[in-house]
Amino acid sequence: MRDDIDAFELTPWERTDEASWQRRKDNLWISPVAPLNKLVEELRRETADHVPWIDPFCGGTEAQIMAVLLRPGRLGAMATDFLSLASGDPTARNMIKALTEVGISYRKMMFWNAIPWAGEREEKITSAMREQGRAMLERLVPLLPELKSAILVGGEAQRVGKLVTWPPTVRVLECAHPGPFVWNQFRYREQKQGIFEAFRKAAALTS
Repeated sequence: MRDDIDAFELTPWERTDEASWQRRKDNLWISPVAPLNKLVEELRRETADHVPWIDPFCGGTEAQIMAVLLRPGRLGAMATDFLSLASGDPTARNMIKALTEVGISYRKMMFWNAIPWAGEREEKITSAMREQGRAMLERLVPLLPELKSAILVGGEAQRVGKLVTWPPTVRVLECAHPGPFVWNQFRYREQKQGIFEAFRKAAALTS
């Protein structure tokens, strides 16, 4: 059972004070995220690198939508140690805008990275890394029995996603990455609109 989940129910990304981060740490092994964080623990050992924990206040194993991004960000998950929209980096803030506009609850969401470990800054993504990311994602998906859609966010996530054998019950969607490069430039307005459209399609598949 989740500890005091109501406080995080509607806008968990606003819970960024020290006590809220401690509450996340205290709830790493509650039932909706325990199997996922067990996988994270295994990947930390296997990679000997930074693989962020799953936020206990997202959907966890009950998630109907999974957004797959690139890899842990220096200002986001690497700083907070969680895949969480409360991380406060620009990508998280823009993702919040997309979710709130289309009406997706955080409790329906699950976040992952195509390359789940942090690695060196500006490291070039190789085909071997994509294959490793594919294998890790295929270990994750069976832990999400309620999953209805997977949104591959950005080019690298889409490359890795194309390598994955997805269950027939999961609809795979694609969109641009909601980082500042696309989000803030008028010339990429169609790609930005495509982000909202992908999340609308995902929302329509939820119950």
